[in-house]
Amino acid sequence: MTSSATAITGSMDYTMMAVQADSTTQLAASSTVGGYVFGDDPSKRAQLKNRSDVTFDFRDFRPLMPHFLLGTRSAHPVPLLSPYHRFWFSDGIEVVESQSLGKMVLQYQQPAMADGTSRSANFSTGPKQATECFAFNLYGMRLGCSSAESECIFTLKGLRFDVGSSTNIEVATQVVHVPACSSSNHKLQHVPVTDFVSLSSVTISLKVEGEDQMWWADEIALGWSDNSWEKTSCRAEVPDTIRSRDLMMAGKKWRRWIGM
Repeated sequence: MTSSATAITGSMDYTMMAVQADSTTQLAASSTVGGYVFGDDPSKRAQLKNRSDVTFDFRDFRPLMPHFLLGTRSAHPVPLLSPYHRFWFSDGIEVVESQSLGKMVLQYQQPAMADGTSRSANFSTGPKQATECFAFNLYGMRLGCSSAESECIFTLKGLRFDVGSSTNIEVATQVVHVPACSSSNHKLQHVPVTDFVSLSSVTISLKVEGEDQMWWADEIALGWSDNSWEKTSCRAEVPDTIRSRDLMMAGKKWRRWIGM
């Protein structure tokens, strides 16, 4: 298992106003991390989704209710239902609108357990964790947490499915110190990671002065570990979808609840 600690300083600040691509940007392969972005051009995405690196930037989500209907400056969070592009996200992870960016970002409030511990967030390849062709690499993401002054201390763990024990084992850990940000509209810091390869699952936990806090994430950069013809063909057998119908139904229920 590898372990490292990363301090994110102001010199690496990325404001959420700095957008890599708007909604009209054409989908194209790239040699950089996050070779294409989901949600821009479905026809080209279909050609690349089984081979290329990808960046989850959650542009294929919309708020359940606009701000002017809610009468507030914060849109209602959208539940992130699994599977999302063949990845499964743990319960409690939501997608919420950042007004400064005009797009959605991940949001998670770590629930306290009865024994006093907290539950980490997790994303994985779900029922395909034991399938070799779905092993993936994590390259980095943008992170921030709800804190007025104290820094956010994130712990990222990469897990790999072990055939012998039929369980996920920890193979990489990285502790990241991120400056405070009080809301999803503030700066999210770019956090690169190393040695997060051939994974089946990633967990994210946070402490601020030893306490749990809400945190946000965006631009999760991933890539498939093996892009051979055999493994690519294996991945192609599983549809790359999001549960948009569920989101539409959730929106209808919300509108009925407020009497629209």
